[in-house]
Amino acid sequence: MQPHITLLAQDADAAAVQRTLAGLSGVRLAVCGASAEVAGMLQGKAALYPSARKALACRAHGWTLLVQAGTQLSPDLWSVLEREAAAHPDAAALDCRTLPLESGKLYHPVTLQTAWPDGRAVFLDRAAVQKAGGFANWPVQAALADLGLRLTLHGFGVYYCPNAAVRWDLPADPLADYCTAVTGSFLLACRYSGLGGIVRAKFHMLGQLLHPQPFPHVRPALLRAVGRAVGPAWAAFGWRFGHPGKRRRADWPQPFPDDSRSRQPLEPVRTGPLVSVVIRTCQRPAMLRETLACLRHQTYRRFEVVVVEDGPAASRQMIAAEFPDLPIRYHATGQPVGRGRAGNIGLEMAKGEYCNFLDQDDYFYADHLEAMVSQAVQHPGADLLFGTAMEWATQPLSQDPYRLAPGRIAHLAHSRIDRLLFCHQCPSPIQTVLFRRSLFERLGGLHEQLQGGEDWYMWLKFLQAAHVAHPGQVDVARATSVFVVPADAEATARRLAAYRPDYEKIFEDDSLRFEMTPAELRRCYLALMGDVAHLYNAGQLGEYLRGIGLTQGEET
Repeated sequence: MQPHITLLAQDADAAAVQRTLAGLSGVRLAVCGASAEVAGMLQGKAALYPSARKALACRAHGWTLLVQAGTQLSPDLWSVLEREAAAHPDAAALDCRTLPLESGKLYHPVTLQTAWPDGRAVFLDRAAVQKAGGFANWPVQAALADLGLRLTLHGFGVYYCPNAAVRWDLPADPLADYCTAVTGSFLLACRYSGLGGIVRAKFHMLGQLLHPQPFPHVRPALLRAVGRAVGPAWAAFGWRFGHPGKRRRADWPQPFPDDSRSRQPLEPVRTGPLVSVVIRTCQRPAMLRETLACLRHQTYRRFEVVVVEDGPAASRQMIAAEFPDLPIRYHATGQPVGRGRAGNIGLEMAKGEYCNFLDQDDYFYADHLEAMVSQAVQHPGADLLFGTAMEWATQPLSQDPYRLAPGRIAHLAHSRIDRLLFCHQCPSPIQTVLFRRSLFERLGGLHEQLQGGEDWYMWLKFLQAAHVAHPGQVDVARATSVFVVPADAEATARRLAAYRPDYEKIFEDDSLRFEMTPAELRRCYLALMGDVAHLYNAGQLGEYLRGIGLTQGEET
Protein backbone atom coordinates (compact mmCIF):
# COMPACT_ATOMS: atom_id res chain seq x y z
CA MET A 1 0.00 0.00 0.00
CA GLN A 2 1.13 3.59 -0.58
CA PRO A 3 2.41 4.99 2.74
CA HIS A 4 0.30 7.68 4.36
CA ILE A 5 1.53 9.95 7.15
CA THR A 6 -0.53 12.13 9.47
CA LEU A 7 2.03 14.57 10.87
CA LEU A 8 1.36 16.27 14.20
CA ALA A 9 3.01 19.67 13.75
CA GLN A 10 1.63 21.67 16.69
CA ASP A 11 4.41 23.86 18.14
CA ALA A 12 6.89 22.32 15.68
CA ASP A 13 9.30 24.38 13.58
CA ALA A 14 10.33 23.73 9.99
CA ALA A 15 13.51 21.90 11.07
CA ALA A 16 11.53 19.33 13.08
CA VAL A 17 9.16 18.72 10.15
CA GLN A 18 12.08 18.30 7.73
CA ARG A 19 13.71 15.87 10.17
CA THR A 20 10.67 13.59 9.93
CA LEU A 21 10.20 13.89 6.18
CA ALA A 22 13.89 13.49 5.27
CA GLY A 23 14.45 10.64 2.84
CA LEU A 24 10.75 9.90 2.33
CA SER A 25 9.34 9.72 -1.16
CA GLY A 26 6.03 8.60 -2.60
CA VAL A 27 4.26 9.34 0.68
CA ARG A 28 0.83 10.88 0.98
CA LEU A 29 0.98 13.50 3.71
CA ALA A 30 -1.56 15.15 5.98
CA VAL A 31 -0.29 17.84 8.37
CA CYS A 32 -2.13 18.94 11.50
CA GLY A 33 -1.81 22.23 13.36
CA ALA A 34 1.03 23.60 11.24
CA SER A 35 2.41 27.07 11.81
CA ALA A 36 2.37 29.58 8.96
CA GLU A 37 6.04 28.84 8.27
CA VAL A 38 5.49 25.07 8.05
CA ALA A 39 2.28 25.49 6.04
CA GLY A 40 4.11 27.64 3.52
CA MET A 41 6.96 25.12 3.24
CA LEU A 42 4.49 22.28 2.56
CA GLN A 43 2.13 24.19 0.27
CA GLY A 44 1.05 21.87 -2.52
CA LYS A 45 2.90 18.92 -0.98
CA ALA A 46 0.49 18.04 1.83
CA ALA A 47 -3.12 18.34 2.92
CA LEU A 48 -3.37 20.77 5.82
CA TYR A 49 -5.81 20.27 8.72
CA PRO A 50 -6.40 22.20 11.94
CA SER A 51 -6.34 19.04 14.10
CA ALA A 52 -5.61 15.32 14.08
CA ARG A 53 -9.31 14.65 14.59
CA LYS A 54 -10.13 16.37 11.28
CA ALA A 55 -7.25 14.72 9.43
CA LEU A 56 -8.16 11.19 10.55
CA ALA A 57 -11.85 11.73 9.76
CA CYS A 58 -11.15 12.83 6.18
CA ARG A 59 -11.21 9.90 3.75
CA ALA A 60 -11.33 7.57 6.74
CA HIS A 61 -10.07 4.36 5.18
CA GLY A 62 -6.74 2.59 5.06
CA TRP A 63 -3.82 2.91 7.46
CA THR A 64 -1.91 6.04 8.39
CA LEU A 65 1.19 6.64 10.48
CA LEU A 66 0.36 9.25 13.11
CA VAL A 67 3.75 10.73 13.89
CA GLN A 68 4.98 13.70 15.92
CA ALA A 69 7.13 16.18 14.02
CA GLY A 70 10.81 15.65 14.83
CA THR A 71 10.57 11.85 14.84
CA GLN A 72 13.06 10.06 12.57
CA LEU A 73 11.62 7.20 10.52
CA SER A 74 13.69 4.23 9.38
CA PRO A 75 13.57 3.11 5.71
CA ASP A 76 12.21 -0.34 6.58
CA LEU A 77 9.50 0.96 8.91
CA TRP A 78 6.66 0.55 6.40
CA SER A 79 7.44 -3.08 5.56
CA VAL A 80 7.67 -3.96 9.26
CA LEU A 81 4.35 -2.29 10.02
CA GLU A 82 2.64 -3.99 7.07
CA ARG A 83 3.84 -7.38 8.35
CA GLU A 84 2.63 -6.58 11.86
CA ALA A 85 -0.77 -5.47 10.58
CA ALA A 86 -1.10 -8.73 8.62
CA ALA A 87 -0.03 -10.75 11.68
CA HIS A 88 -2.70 -9.12 13.86
CA PRO A 89 -6.00 -9.09 11.90
CA ASP A 90 -7.84 -7.46 14.82
CA ALA A 91 -5.32 -4.61 15.14
CA ALA A 92 -6.41 -1.00 14.83
CA ALA A 93 -3.33 0.60 16.45
CA LEU A 94 0.31 -0.50 16.24
CA ASP A 95 2.60 1.40 18.59
CA CYS A 96 6.15 1.89 17.32
CA ARG A 97 9.15 1.58 19.60
CA THR A 98 10.77 4.95 20.36
CA LEU A 99 14.55 5.05 20.78
CA PRO A 100 16.72 5.84 22.62
CA LEU A 101 14.29 6.53 25.50
CA GLU A 102 11.15 4.41 25.56
CA SER A 103 8.20 4.94 27.84
CA GLY A 104 7.82 2.58 30.77
CA LYS A 105 4.38 1.35 29.78
CA LEU A 106 3.21 -2.21 30.29
CA TYR A 107 2.32 -4.65 27.55
CA HIS A 108 1.76 -8.38 27.47
CA PRO A 109 5.17 -10.00 26.85
CA VAL A 110 3.68 -12.81 24.75
CA THR A 111 0.81 -11.25 22.77
CA LEU A 112 2.28 -7.69 22.79
CA GLN A 113 -1.19 -6.28 23.53
CA THR A 114 -1.21 -3.01 25.43
CA ALA A 115 -3.83 -0.69 26.88
CA TRP A 116 -2.96 2.24 24.64
CA PRO A 117 -0.26 3.55 22.29
CA ASP A 118 2.06 6.24 23.63
CA GLY A 119 5.02 6.33 21.25
CA ARG A 120 6.11 9.08 18.91
CA ALA A 121 4.68 7.11 15.96
CA VAL A 122 1.48 5.02 15.87
CA PHE A 123 0.12 3.09 12.87
CA LEU A 124 -3.67 3.56 12.84
CA ASP A 125 -6.54 2.00 10.92
CA ARG A 126 -8.55 5.12 10.15
CA ALA A 127 -11.84 3.27 9.69
CA ALA A 128 -11.50 1.69 13.12
CA VAL A 129 -10.62 5.06 14.64
CA GLN A 130 -13.82 6.56 13.27
CA LYS A 131 -15.90 3.60 14.42
CA ALA A 132 -14.52 4.13 17.92
CA GLY A 133 -15.50 7.81 17.89
CA GLY A 134 -12.50 9.54 16.35
CA PHE A 135 -9.43 11.20 17.81
CA ALA A 136 -10.11 13.50 20.77
CA ASN A 137 -8.96 17.11 20.73
CA TRP A 138 -6.90 16.52 23.88
CA PRO A 139 -3.17 16.72 24.55
CA VAL A 140 -1.61 14.12 22.26
CA GLN A 141 -0.53 11.54 24.86
CA ALA A 142 -3.90 11.72 26.65
CA ALA A 143 -5.74 11.49 23.31
CA LEU A 144 -3.74 8.35 22.41
CA ALA A 145 -4.59 6.76 25.76
CA ASP A 146 -8.26 7.59 25.25
CA LEU A 147 -8.20 6.25 21.71
CA GLY A 148 -6.56 2.99 22.81
CA LEU A 149 -9.21 2.39 25.46
CA ARG A 150 -12.08 3.12 23.07
CA LEU A 151 -10.61 0.91 20.35
CA THR A 152 -10.37 -1.95 22.83
CA LEU A 153 -13.96 -1.38 23.97
CA HIS A 154 -15.06 -1.67 20.33
CA GLY A 155 -13.32 -5.02 19.93
CA PHE A 156 -10.14 -3.85 18.16
CA GLY A 157 -6.59 -4.74 19.17
CA VAL A 158 -3.86 -2.35 20.28
CA TYR A 159 -0.34 -3.77 19.99
CA TYR A 160 3.21 -2.74 20.74
CA CYS A 161 5.65 -3.36 17.87
CA PRO A 162 9.22 -3.69 19.24
CA ASN A 163 10.74 -4.22 15.79
CA ALA A 164 9.15 -1.09 14.30
CA ALA A 165 11.55 1.48 15.74
CA VAL A 166 11.68 5.25 15.34
CA ARG A 167 14.05 7.78 16.90
CA TRP A 168 13.38 10.88 18.95
CA ASP A 169 16.59 12.76 19.75
CA LEU A 170 15.10 16.19 20.43
CA PRO A 171 15.29 17.58 23.97
CA ALA A 172 12.43 16.64 26.27
CA ASP A 173 9.97 19.27 27.46
CA PRO A 174 9.36 18.28 31.10
CA LEU A 175 6.98 21.18 31.73
CA ALA A 176 4.72 20.20 28.82
CA ASP A 177 4.86 16.54 29.91
CA TYR A 178 3.91 17.53 33.44
CA CYS A 179 0.93 19.61 32.28
CA THR A 180 -0.23 16.74 30.04
CA ALA A 181 0.03 14.26 32.92
CA VAL A 182 -2.06 16.47 35.22
CA THR A 183 -4.82 17.36 32.75
CA GLY A 184 -4.73 14.02 30.92
CA SER A 185 -5.39 12.07 34.11
CA PHE A 186 -8.39 14.30 34.81
CA LEU A 187 -9.81 13.94 31.29
CA LEU A 188 -9.45 10.16 31.33
CA ALA A 189 -11.07 9.97 34.75
CA CYS A 190 -14.00 12.07 33.50
CA ARG A 191 -14.61 9.60 30.68
CA TYR A 192 -13.91 6.25 32.34
CA SER A 193 -13.74 6.50 36.12
CA GLY A 194 -16.52 6.33 38.69
CA LEU A 195 -17.75 9.44 40.46
CA GLY A 196 -15.27 8.97 43.28
CA GLY A 197 -12.43 8.69 40.81
CA ILE A 198 -13.49 11.90 39.09
CA VAL A 199 -13.58 13.76 42.40
CA ARG A 200 -10.12 12.45 43.35
CA ALA A 201 -8.71 13.43 39.94
CA LYS A 202 -10.24 16.90 40.24
CA PHE A 203 -8.77 17.52 43.68
CA HIS A 204 -5.42 16.17 42.50
CA MET A 205 -5.45 18.67 39.63
CA LEU A 206 -6.39 21.53 41.97
CA GLY A 207 -3.68 20.42 44.37
CA GLN A 208 -1.13 20.61 41.58
CA LEU A 209 -2.27 24.14 40.82
CA LEU A 210 -1.71 25.12 44.45
CA HIS A 211 1.53 23.19 44.90
CA PRO A 212 2.99 22.50 41.45
CA GLN A 213 6.28 20.83 40.73
CA PRO A 214 9.23 23.26 40.60
CA PHE A 215 9.47 24.07 36.90
CA PRO A 216 10.13 27.63 35.70
CA HIS A 217 6.82 29.43 34.95
CA VAL A 218 4.94 26.29 35.90
CA ARG A 219 1.79 27.84 37.35
CA PRO A 220 0.85 29.96 34.27
CA ALA A 221 1.50 26.97 31.99
CA LEU A 222 -0.58 24.69 34.20
CA LEU A 223 -3.41 27.26 34.40
CA ARG A 224 -3.51 27.44 30.60
CA ALA A 225 -3.55 23.64 30.32
CA VAL A 226 -6.34 23.33 32.88
CA GLY A 227 -8.34 26.04 31.12
CA ARG A 228 -8.05 24.18 27.82
CA ALA A 229 -9.18 20.96 29.53
CA VAL A 230 -12.48 22.31 30.92
CA GLY A 231 -14.51 21.97 27.71
CA PRO A 232 -13.15 18.52 26.78
CA ALA A 233 -13.77 17.36 30.35
CA TRP A 234 -17.48 18.16 30.09
CA ALA A 235 -17.63 16.37 26.72
CA ALA A 236 -15.82 13.35 28.19
CA PHE A 237 -18.24 13.25 31.12
CA GLY A 238 -21.20 13.41 28.71
CA TRP A 239 -19.80 10.48 26.69
CA ARG A 240 -20.42 8.23 29.69
CA PHE A 241 -24.19 8.57 29.41
CA GLY A 242 -24.23 7.50 25.75
CA HIS A 243 -21.90 4.53 26.39
CA PRO A 244 -22.67 3.22 29.90
CA GLY A 245 -21.81 -0.41 29.13
CA LYS A 246 -18.52 0.45 27.47
CA ARG A 247 -17.51 2.81 30.30
CA ARG A 248 -18.04 0.04 32.85
CA ARG A 249 -15.88 -2.37 30.83
CA ALA A 250 -12.99 0.08 30.51
CA ASP A 251 -9.75 -1.04 32.15
CA TRP A 252 -9.44 2.06 34.33
CA PRO A 253 -8.06 3.51 36.56
CA GLN A 254 -4.51 3.08 35.33
CA PRO A 255 -1.46 5.25 35.86
CA PHE A 256 -1.16 7.99 33.26
CA PRO A 257 1.33 8.33 31.78
CA ASP A 258 2.22 4.69 32.36
CA ASP A 259 5.86 4.51 33.47
CA SER A 260 5.42 1.32 35.49
CA ARG A 261 8.61 -0.24 34.08
CA SER A 262 10.57 3.06 34.42
CA ARG A 263 12.78 4.52 31.71
CA GLN A 264 16.43 4.07 30.82
CA PRO A 265 18.16 5.20 27.61
CA LEU A 266 19.11 2.33 25.31
CA GLU A 267 21.05 2.36 22.07
CA PRO A 268 20.39 -0.70 19.88
CA VAL A 269 23.01 -3.45 19.91
CA ARG A 270 23.14 -5.12 16.50
CA THR A 271 26.27 -7.23 16.97
CA GLY A 272 27.51 -8.56 20.27
CA PRO A 273 28.20 -11.72 22.23
CA LEU A 274 26.11 -14.86 21.95
CA VAL A 275 23.71 -15.27 24.89
CA SER A 276 22.43 -18.67 26.02
CA VAL A 277 18.92 -18.49 27.44
CA VAL A 278 18.57 -21.53 29.73
CA ILE A 279 15.02 -22.72 30.46
CA ARG A 280 14.22 -25.45 33.00
CA THR A 281 10.88 -27.14 32.50
CA CYS A 282 9.04 -30.08 33.99
CA GLN A 283 6.16 -31.76 32.13
CA ARG A 284 4.32 -28.53 31.29
CA PRO A 285 4.49 -28.00 27.53
CA ALA A 286 1.52 -25.60 27.47
CA MET A 287 3.22 -23.33 29.99
CA LEU A 288 6.57 -23.61 28.21
CA ARG A 289 4.90 -22.65 24.91
CA GLU A 290 4.04 -19.19 26.27
CA THR A 291 7.55 -18.62 27.61
CA LEU A 292 9.17 -19.60 24.33
CA ALA A 293 6.75 -17.34 22.44
CA CYS A 294 8.03 -14.24 24.26
CA LEU A 295 11.53 -14.95 22.91
CA ARG A 296 10.31 -14.39 19.36
CA HIS A 297 10.00 -10.68 20.14
CA GLN A 298 13.57 -10.13 21.36
CA THR A 299 15.13 -7.10 19.68
CA TYR A 300 18.61 -8.58 20.25
CA ARG A 301 18.87 -11.64 18.02
CA ARG A 302 22.25 -13.22 18.89
CA PHE A 303 20.92 -15.78 21.32
CA GLU A 304 20.34 -19.50 21.59
CA VAL A 305 17.76 -21.29 23.73
CA VAL A 306 18.69 -24.33 25.82
CA VAL A 307 15.64 -26.17 27.18
CA VAL A 308 16.20 -28.86 29.81
CA GLU A 309 13.22 -31.06 30.68
CA ASP A 310 13.43 -32.52 34.17
CA GLY A 311 12.07 -35.99 33.39
CA PRO A 312 10.54 -37.55 30.24
CA ALA A 313 10.52 -35.64 26.94
CA ALA A 314 7.03 -34.14 27.27
CA SER A 315 7.84 -30.97 25.30
CA ARG A 316 10.00 -32.27 22.47
CA GLN A 317 7.22 -32.62 19.89
CA MET A 318 5.66 -29.25 20.72
CA ILE A 319 9.01 -27.45 20.34
CA ALA A 320 9.83 -29.14 17.04
CA ALA A 321 6.37 -28.46 15.58
CA GLU A 322 5.77 -24.90 16.80
CA PHE A 323 9.18 -23.22 17.20
CA PRO A 324 11.34 -24.06 14.17
CA ASP A 325 12.13 -20.34 13.92
CA LEU A 326 13.96 -20.24 17.28
CA PRO A 327 17.50 -21.61 17.79
CA ILE A 328 16.46 -24.18 20.42
CA ARG A 329 18.44 -27.15 21.70
CA TYR A 330 16.35 -29.51 23.81
CA HIS A 331 17.41 -32.14 26.32
CA ALA A 332 15.22 -34.34 28.51
CA THR A 333 16.84 -36.03 31.51
CA GLY A 334 14.52 -39.07 31.36
CA GLN A 335 14.44 -39.47 35.12
CA PRO A 336 13.76 -36.48 37.44
CA VAL A 337 17.02 -34.89 38.58
CA GLY A 338 15.77 -31.77 40.39
CA ARG A 339 15.74 -28.05 39.59
CA GLY A 340 19.38 -27.42 40.41
CA ARG A 341 20.78 -30.29 38.35
CA ALA A 342 18.49 -29.45 35.40
CA GLY A 343 19.79 -25.89 35.41
CA ASN A 344 23.41 -27.01 35.56
CA ILE A 345 22.86 -29.37 32.62
CA GLY A 346 21.60 -26.36 30.69
CA LEU A 347 24.73 -24.38 31.59
CA GLU A 348 26.92 -27.32 30.52
CA MET A 349 25.13 -27.39 27.15
CA ALA A 350 25.33 -23.60 26.67
CA LYS A 351 27.64 -22.19 23.99
CA GLY A 352 27.13 -18.49 24.67
CA GLU A 353 29.68 -16.17 26.21
CA TYR A 354 26.88 -15.04 28.54
CA CYS A 355 24.02 -16.99 30.10
CA ASN A 356 20.60 -15.90 31.30
CA PHE A 357 18.09 -18.21 33.00
CA LEU A 358 14.39 -17.97 32.18
CA ASP A 359 12.08 -20.26 34.15
CA GLN A 360 9.12 -21.88 32.40
CA ASP A 361 6.57 -19.62 34.09
CA ASP A 362 8.35 -16.27 33.64
CA TYR A 363 8.78 -13.94 30.65
CA PHE A 364 11.17 -11.54 28.97
CA TYR A 365 9.98 -8.21 27.62
CA ALA A 366 11.16 -7.61 24.07
CA ASP A 367 14.10 -5.42 25.13
CA HIS A 368 15.46 -7.69 27.88
CA LEU A 369 18.44 -9.22 26.13
CA GLU A 370 19.26 -5.99 24.31
CA ALA A 371 19.26 -3.96 27.54
CA MET A 372 21.42 -6.49 29.39
CA VAL A 373 23.86 -7.01 26.50
CA SER A 374 24.13 -3.25 26.03
CA GLN A 375 25.48 -2.99 29.57
CA ALA A 376 27.81 -5.94 28.96
CA VAL A 377 29.21 -4.26 25.84
CA GLN A 378 29.67 -0.95 27.66
CA HIS A 379 31.42 -2.70 30.57
CA PRO A 380 33.51 -5.49 29.01
CA GLY A 381 35.23 -6.26 32.30
CA ALA A 382 31.97 -7.13 34.07
CA ASP A 383 31.10 -10.78 34.69
CA LEU A 384 27.75 -10.26 36.42
CA LEU A 385 24.96 -7.83 35.47
CA PHE A 386 21.77 -7.22 37.40
CA GLY A 387 18.41 -6.03 36.09
CA THR A 388 14.91 -5.69 37.53
CA ALA A 389 11.51 -7.25 36.85
CA MET A 390 7.81 -6.65 37.13
CA GLU A 391 6.23 -8.96 39.72
CA TRP A 392 2.90 -10.28 38.47
CA ALA A 393 0.69 -11.78 41.16
CA THR A 394 -1.77 -13.94 39.26
CA GLN A 395 -3.27 -17.38 38.94
CA PRO A 396 -3.96 -19.65 35.94
CA LEU A 397 -7.33 -19.43 34.23
CA SER A 398 -6.63 -22.59 32.23
CA GLN A 399 -3.75 -25.03 31.86
CA ASP A 400 -4.00 -25.88 28.15
CA PRO A 401 -4.02 -23.40 26.60
CA TYR A 402 -2.11 -21.79 29.45
CA ARG A 403 -3.76 -18.50 30.35
CA LEU A 404 -3.25 -16.25 33.36
CA ALA A 405 -5.83 -14.05 35.08
CA PRO A 406 -5.32 -10.29 35.36
CA GLY A 407 -3.65 -9.49 38.65
CA ARG A 408 -1.53 -7.04 40.57
CA ILE A 409 1.69 -6.08 38.84
CA ALA A 410 4.43 -3.98 40.41
CA HIS A 411 8.04 -3.07 39.70
CA LEU A 412 10.55 -4.97 41.85
CA ALA A 413 12.90 -2.00 41.93
CA HIS A 414 16.02 -1.85 44.09
CA SER A 415 17.68 1.35 45.30
CA ARG A 416 20.83 -0.70 45.91
CA ILE A 417 22.07 -4.24 45.38
CA ASP A 418 25.22 -5.56 47.04
CA ARG A 419 26.72 -8.47 48.98
CA LEU A 420 25.20 -7.34 52.27
CA LEU A 421 21.70 -7.39 50.79
CA PHE A 422 22.30 -10.82 49.24
CA CYS A 423 23.32 -12.15 52.66
CA HIS A 424 19.86 -11.18 53.93
CA GLN A 425 17.65 -12.11 50.97
CA CYS A 426 17.80 -12.87 47.26
CA PRO A 427 16.58 -9.61 45.69
CA SER A 428 16.98 -10.70 42.06
CA PRO A 429 14.61 -13.14 40.35
CA ILE A 430 16.66 -15.63 38.37
CA GLN A 431 15.80 -14.18 34.95
CA THR A 432 17.08 -10.69 35.85
CA VAL A 433 20.77 -11.68 35.97
CA LEU A 434 23.14 -11.99 33.00
CA PHE A 435 26.47 -13.67 33.74
CA ARG A 436 29.51 -14.93 31.92
CA ARG A 437 29.54 -18.67 31.37
CA SER A 438 33.15 -18.62 32.61
CA LEU A 439 31.85 -17.92 36.15
CA PHE A 440 29.98 -21.23 36.04
CA GLU A 441 33.05 -23.02 34.71
CA ARG A 442 35.23 -21.59 37.50
CA LEU A 443 32.87 -21.63 40.47
CA GLY A 444 30.12 -24.11 39.67
CA GLY A 445 26.42 -23.40 39.28
CA LEU A 446 23.12 -23.99 41.02
CA HIS A 447 23.00 -25.95 44.29
CA GLU A 448 21.76 -29.40 43.29
CA GLN A 449 20.48 -30.51 46.72
CA LEU A 450 18.19 -27.55 47.35
CA GLN A 451 14.55 -27.36 46.28
CA GLY A 452 14.45 -23.60 46.84
CA GLY A 453 17.15 -20.94 46.83
CA GLU A 454 19.42 -22.84 44.43
CA ASP A 455 19.94 -19.65 42.43
CA TRP A 456 20.50 -17.56 45.59
CA TYR A 457 23.36 -19.91 46.46
CA MET A 458 24.84 -19.46 42.97
CA TRP A 459 24.69 -15.66 43.12
CA LEU A 460 26.47 -15.71 46.49
CA LYS A 461 29.20 -17.87 44.98
CA PHE A 462 29.52 -15.61 41.96
CA LEU A 463 29.70 -12.49 44.13
CA GLN A 464 32.84 -13.88 45.75
CA ALA A 465 34.83 -13.45 42.55
CA ALA A 466 32.78 -11.62 39.91
CA HIS A 467 33.47 -8.14 38.61
CA VAL A 468 30.34 -6.01 38.55
CA ALA A 469 29.72 -2.99 36.35
CA HIS A 470 28.05 -0.71 38.93
CA PRO A 471 28.97 -1.67 42.51
CA GLY A 472 26.03 -1.27 44.86
CA GLN A 473 23.34 -0.75 42.22
CA VAL A 474 21.50 -2.52 39.45
CA ASP A 475 22.82 -2.19 35.92
CA VAL A 476 19.43 -2.03 34.17
CA ALA A 477 16.93 -0.18 36.35
CA ARG A 478 14.17 -0.55 33.77
CA ALA A 479 12.07 -3.69 34.30
CA THR A 480 12.79 -5.93 31.32
CA SER A 481 11.17 -9.18 32.47
CA VAL A 482 8.12 -10.52 34.28
CA PHE A 483 8.37 -12.59 37.47
CA VAL A 484 5.14 -14.53 38.03
CA VAL A 485 4.08 -15.28 41.62
CA PRO A 486 0.86 -16.76 43.07
CA ALA A 487 -1.91 -14.27 43.77
CA ASP A 488 -2.89 -16.30 46.83
CA ALA A 489 -0.92 -14.83 49.76
CA GLU A 490 -1.44 -17.97 51.83
CA ALA A 491 -0.03 -20.15 49.05
CA THR A 492 2.99 -17.87 48.81
CA ALA A 493 3.52 -18.06 52.56
CA ARG A 494 3.32 -21.86 52.48
CA ARG A 495 5.84 -22.00 49.66
CA LEU A 496 8.28 -19.73 51.49
CA ALA A 497 7.88 -21.78 54.67
CA ALA A 498 8.72 -24.94 52.70
CA TYR A 499 11.83 -23.29 51.28
CA ARG A 500 13.07 -21.86 54.60
CA PRO A 501 15.07 -24.98 55.61
CA ASP A 502 16.86 -24.79 52.27
CA TYR A 503 17.62 -21.12 52.84
CA GLU A 504 19.20 -22.00 56.18
CA LYS A 505 21.40 -24.62 54.50
CA ILE A 506 22.86 -21.96 52.22
CA PHE A 507 24.43 -20.18 55.16
CA GLU A 508 25.79 -23.38 56.66
CA ASP A 509 28.18 -23.64 53.70
CA ASP A 510 31.58 -22.50 54.98
CA SER A 511 32.89 -22.15 51.42
CA LEU A 512 30.86 -18.96 51.02
CA ARG A 513 33.28 -16.27 52.16
CA PHE A 514 33.51 -12.63 51.16
CA GLU A 515 36.58 -10.44 51.29
CA MET A 516 35.59 -6.79 51.60
CA THR A 517 37.75 -3.70 51.66
CA PRO A 518 37.16 -1.03 54.32
CA ALA A 519 35.64 1.18 51.62
CA GLU A 520 33.13 -1.57 50.69
CA LEU A 521 32.27 -2.15 54.34
CA ARG A 522 31.73 1.59 54.81
CA ARG A 523 29.40 1.75 51.76
CA CYS A 524 27.41 -1.20 53.10
CA TYR A 525 27.16 0.35 56.56
CA LEU A 526 25.98 3.72 55.21
CA ALA A 527 23.42 1.97 53.00
CA LEU A 528 22.18 -0.06 55.97
CA MET A 529 21.83 3.04 58.14
CA GLY A 530 19.94 4.73 55.32
CA ASP A 531 17.52 1.79 55.17
CA VAL A 532 17.03 1.85 58.94
CA ALA A 533 16.37 5.60 58.90
CA HIS A 534 13.84 5.22 56.10
CA LEU A 535 11.94 2.46 57.94
CA TYR A 536 12.02 4.45 61.18
CA ASN A 537 10.66 7.61 59.50
CA ALA A 538 7.94 5.53 57.84
CA GLY A 539 6.97 4.00 61.19
CA GLN A 540 7.77 0.49 59.91
CA LEU A 541 11.04 -0.33 61.67
CA GLY A 542 9.51 -2.34 64.53
CA GLU A 543 7.31 -4.33 62.16
CA TYR A 544 10.29 -5.09 59.92
CA LEU A 545 12.50 -6.22 62.79
CA ARG A 546 9.79 -8.51 64.13
CA GLY A 547 9.33 -9.88 60.61
CA ILE A 548 12.96 -11.02 60.45
CA GLY A 549 12.69 -12.73 63.84
CA LEU A 550 14.11 -10.21 66.29
CA THR A 551 12.49 -10.03 69.73
CA GLN A 552 11.28 -6.83 71.33
CA GLY A 553 14.32 -6.79 73.55
CA GLU A 554 16.67 -7.10 70.61
CA GLU A 555 14.84 -4.25 68.85
CA THR A 556 15.64 -1.85 71.64
